[in-house]
Amino acid sequence: MQEKILQDNTDVMIKTLAKLVEIRSEKADPEPGKPFGPGPYEALEAFIEEAARLGFRTGRSDGYAAWLEFGPEDKDMVGAVCHLDVVPAQGWEDAYQFEVQDNRLIGRGSMDDKGPAVAVLYAMKELMDEVESGQRPNPASRIRLILGADEESGSQCMAHYVKHEEIPLAAFTADADFPVIHGEKGLLTFTLHYAGPAAEAKAGALANVEAGTRSNVIPGEAVFSIYNEQLDLEKKEILGKMGHASMPQLAENAIQKGLVQCFEKNPGDPFLAEFMDIIGADYSGEKLGIAGADDLSGPLTSNLGIIHYEAQNGQGKGEFVINVRYPVTWAFDSIKEKLERKLKGSHFSLESIYYTEPLYVPEEDSLVSILMDAYKRVTGRSEKPLVIGGGTYARSIPNTLAFGPCFPEDENLCHQKGEYITMETLCQAKAIYKEALWDLAQSYGNKE
Repeated sequence: MQEKILQDNTDVMIKTLAKLVEIRSEKADPEPGKPFGPGPYEALEAFIEEAARLGFRTGRSDGYAAWLEFGPEDKDMVGAVCHLDVVPAQGWEDAYQFEVQDNRLIGRGSMDDKGPAVAVLYAMKELMDEVESGQRPNPASRIRLILGADEESGSQCMAHYVKHEEIPLAAFTADADFPVIHGEKGLLTFTLHYAGPAAEAKAGALANVEAGTRSNVIPGEAVFSIYNEQLDLEKKEILGKMGHASMPQLAENAIQKGLVQCFEKNPGDPFLAEFMDIIGADYSGEKLGIAGADDLSGPLTSNLGIIHYEAQNGQGKGEFVINVRYPVTWAFDSIKEKLERKLKGSHFSLESIYYTEPLYVPEEDSLVSILMDAYKRVTGRSEKPLVIGGGTYARSIPNTLAFGPCFPEDENLCHQKGEYITMETLCQAKAIYKEALWDLAQSYGNKE
């Protein structure tokens, strides 16, 4: 079984993934018909063209999303949801040069989420071929793969899809971990504005910081402008370790690292002193006054993802974009009250608040059970369903849960330099998705 899994369609999956990885599908300024810029649109088009070549029915949704499907056109639909946009490849020059090293398929999007999308595509291709050859009966539901182009920046793609297109009876998003994700922490992004005193221009004083790309990316590098002895500005690069905002314990935030170093050299800078009190080097939310945990999902995490700060003539102005993942049993209003309480009397103010409520589905739910059964049947493993800090399309499209492709033992470099998926994980995920899609089609189709 394992040998067969590694042989079926491996070469064509790798070729398809290589083509997709080499498309720089980072979000950019919108263009006519391309709401998220040319890169995400090109990725959608490349994928749909490949799907049409393979024999699927395809559709497009105004540059926001696209889909491919097979099965009886008069039946309702189940399926999977993946995204083709990627986070910026900050500091990774070769991110869009697909590379195979030993067992690793390397490039931005290989794990998040182009590789999993390819795994679903070829799982569906194998099912379709087996139906057409008579090895399987017609599925009881249509089976569709929905593709989005804005998951990393707010999932406006799925908001458009849900408004204008067909909703599946049940689906999974191949954009997280195995086994099944039945809970996702609440997501909260906000901006802290600073307007207050700062250090005068003198040797060693901080003048400017511009760093970070997205709130959900832990910045791996930051450039600080510091006054030298001649009161000229010199740039100092601070290196950390890039990572996903949901897993700060695996990364090192270069912005926070640099500001802490500046404070240690200039403890009299009133901005830095207040920064250390409000944010500091903390990622637990303790400094912000919102730390805590619950039994279902664990502790709150916080990430300072973007900073714009400038000091002139003893006055500082800055914006600090922070991404928080909060426990599934918590309410947003309580967190907001604690933040406001902490900031009261400071030179920081709370602005631009966006949040998404937590997602939680009991383990006994039929969708959880069907996906778990497919996972166990293919792998022979018996892990329990998970609750994660990441946010997926499961929040954006009804009747959906996150499901793979990362196994518990896999190194997960999503949002980091050197992102990769192994051939074994890609092929194993394809085999699991094949079983899961068929089971969903038969189970939900027969409920009609």
